[in-house]
Amino acid sequence: MAVTWNNQPSATSFGEVDLPASLYQTQDYPDIDITRFVSDWVADPQHNFGMLFRIADESVFRSMLFGSSDNPDASLRPKLVVTYKICAVSVAHFAYSVLGSEVQFHDSSSSAQTWYWSFGDGYFSNLKNPFHNYAQLGKYYACLSITDSCGSSQSCDTIYVCHQPDPRFSFVTHGHLVSFTVSSYSPVPWYWSFGDDFFSDLQNPTHYFRDPGTYYVCLTSKNICNQQTFCDSVLFQTNGVNNLSGEVFSLYPVPASDHLNMASPGLQPGPGEINIINEAGAVIFRKHINWTSRGFFDSIDLTGFSPGFYYLRMIANHATFLKKFVMIKTL
Repeated sequence: MAVTWNNQPSATSFGEVDLPASLYQTQDYPDIDITRFVSDWVADPQHNFGMLFRIADESVFRSMLFGSSDNPDASLRPKLVVTYKICAVSVAHFAYSVLGSEVQFHDSSSSAQTWYWSFGDGYFSNLKNPFHNYAQLGKYYACLSITDSCGSSQSCDTIYVCHQPDPRFSFVTHGHLVSFTVSSYSPVPWYWSFGDDFFSDLQNPTHYFRDPGTYYVCLTSKNICNQQTFCDSVLFQTNGVNNLSGEVFSLYPVPASDHLNMASPGLQPGPGEINIINEAGAVIFRKHINWTSRGFFDSIDLTGFSPGFYYLRMIANHATFLKKFVMIKTL
């Protein structure tokens, strides 16, 4: 009640609503929209306390009257209109593909309207499906933030910009000693389990197997991107075998069904023998072979073989070569 014309509080014209001049003395203004004012009050209640009514030409006897909430004419009463909607916020989600140091990101969110990508290396993008080149190979934590008319959402994932370790190995035997050679991609370090309760952390170890038999050897390789394990069976025998290797010849298709093809391009010409050995170590197939300087190719009929794991052994030039394959039953 202490506010007067002379001590009225300060006001700003920002966002003001202007009404056209009246055409006659009793003209009504039934639809003065002050939505902008109300929005500002809600957004910043510490600095907005109401609104100032002012006549453009403040002359004596000029006035404007406002209807209260109990005005007999309902159309002149102040009205509050609340508008709302029910909707579900889009869930952020993305996929990516890596080609060398370049990564293509693909937004798979349902209804995003804006996108903000953080690639995990200090770079950003607001494109929907950006490409990004990483300066160094490594592991990065990338995030996608999206917004739509209902709100915002974020999704993050680890990006591996490098080759997986992909552990593989070959082996050669000399008596009781088996030498292993690793072919993993840039692994550091290596961990070998030889299947006989002995282990090694060397890159290319040589291991002594005391007793003949089949050993399940596993190599675990790790690099900056991931850790992976590869296992294979090593058949160790003491029957005069001079050499065991899984790399001298190739078998296909793998897995096999009704037949198995064998190709060996690198052996010297001469006679030899092919055996197929089951998991129990019994020879269930035997065939004499002979190859020329052009190499050797043969197709073996597997009709009647039961599904399971087998070993193909080739004896040539006083050496024995061994490779494992699996047979499946076709429908």
